[in-house]
Amino acid sequence: MKFLLLLDTSGSMYGDKIAGLNLAVSNLLEGFKEMALVEPPEIAVVTFGGEPKRCPFMPFGQVNVGWEAGGKTRLSEALKLATELMTDETIMLIITDGAPQDGEYKNIELRGHTYCMAIGYDADIELLEELATNPSQVVSPDEAQHLPGYWYAMHT
Repeated sequence: MKFLLLLDTSGSMYGDKIAGLNLAVSNLLEGFKEMALVEPPEIAVVTFGGEPKRCPFMPFGQVNVGWEAGGKTRLSEALKLATELMTDETIMLIITDGAPQDGEYKNIELRGHTYCMAIGYDADIELLEELATNPSQVVSPDEAQHLPGYWYAMHT
């Protein structure tokens, strides 16, 4: 399976939020490791803190955690990059506080299955529910380690 992480590394994520994002991704990767799959998943990463950056699909064990916060929240540009990587089977997890500095994200059609993870007490849950495939796919960081098992159960 292919997974895409869309990570908010903008200035609004400074401090506890970026630490929470890094911890959530570490726990997610640990969840994949615990599954000991015969065919390990591939993960691509798109970060958006300033100019969005894309890392192509790679084995999950090669994902390096340790992002820092800075720059504007360019969600729309990041989503456009993400759509270039997605197929109908791709599972995308957007981790953000939901404070975009552009409104064009509403016009971007997402393929595959989109989940969102709210970071911070002030996360914009309404925005995350708009982005997720359905509102029940907005999750908390506490669920990160259990998501791989859930995804494999639901999408294979």
